[in-house]
Amino acid sequence: MSRHIFISFTSKDEKTALSFSRILKLCDPEVSVFCSAEPVIAPGSSFDVAIYDALSQSDIFIALLSNDYWRSKYCIFEISAAYYQAGKWKNDRDPATGLVIYPQVIPPLDKDRALANTPMSTVEVVDLTDAERIMYLLRRINPQMTEEMYEKLKLTVATFAAELQKKVLAESSLTESAKTGVWMEEISAIHVVKEELMQLAKTGDGSFVVNYDFTSIGYQPSFASLALVYRDYQNLREYLKFDREASFNCRIKSENPDLDSITIEFKDADQRKIEEFAIALEGGVAEAAIPILDMDSRRLSEVSEICFVVHPRVDGVLRNTITIEAIGVGMSGEMLFPPMGF
Repeated sequence: MSRHIFISFTSKDEKTALSFSRILKLCDPEVSVFCSAEPVIAPGSSFDVAIYDALSQSDIFIALLSNDYWRSKYCIFEISAAYYQAGKWKNDRDPATGLVIYPQVIPPLDKDRALANTPMSTVEVVDLTDAERIMYLLRRINPQMTEEMYEKLKLTVATFAAELQKKVLAESSLTESAKTGVWMEEISAIHVVKEELMQLAKTGDGSFVVNYDFTSIGYQPSFASLALVYRDYQNLREYLKFDREASFNCRIKSENPDLDSITIEFKDADQRKIEEFAIALEGGVAEAAIPILDMDSRRLSEVSEICFVVHPRVDGVLRNTITIEAIGVGMSGEMLFPPMGF
């Protein structure tokens, strides 16, 4: 029996949706996939009518949930209509008995939060970078799949999941998800608040500007720093699955040319230092490119802080303005194929 599948997605995820559509068709050559990015809505036809008609003929509704999904009125319309048509929701419902909804999430949206505050909040959501779970879905769509077809699909699905994960990593931001602040050595004998000595500003392009002036307190602090703090830890080790040459990059500018170095520290979930690197400045400027492989360890999968540290007591620079920009992870264009894992 031929199955009819409806894929719901935002225009920003069109490429991912089309790739996933091709996988579904490989899974079952007789499957019919409605994908609005493909030429299935006739010119001049009503979008709403076309969606309702497609849903009424569908056995399976697949929602590709992303950060933009719930901002799209069309996506909300589609998933609401599908939920209404599916009737009473059962996560283990037999696909042969009527419309069943399979939510899939496109990172960086957290799959545990993708359906929060909706009637489907308790339903399992599959991460589209999880090749094993995708294969499980394909088995449910086509229970008669031969072992030969299954093995061929494993390679295709693993490649799809790996390419999507690399795309997610390449587009991820180390600054947007961070809580930022400036810190310095506590000096109990000096009654002055830190904010009078250090100020932090963030520019529109994601750069950070730190001003500090310790000349008025007659003391040279042992350290002063800008810290990027992550409540949801950063997994820098993940980049090495796809690019052994991935590097942590940033550009540092010092208005005071006497500052000859700045230290970059990486800390784990227990606030322990994973590694630190002294970055030399020439003429007040440095282009840092720290190979992630140089600090590879299991702790790198839970980075809680990235700190940029100066040492006034050592370098003698008590007044300065430092700009740190272009913070991110650089990756090469060539993808290393990761182990299948299943």
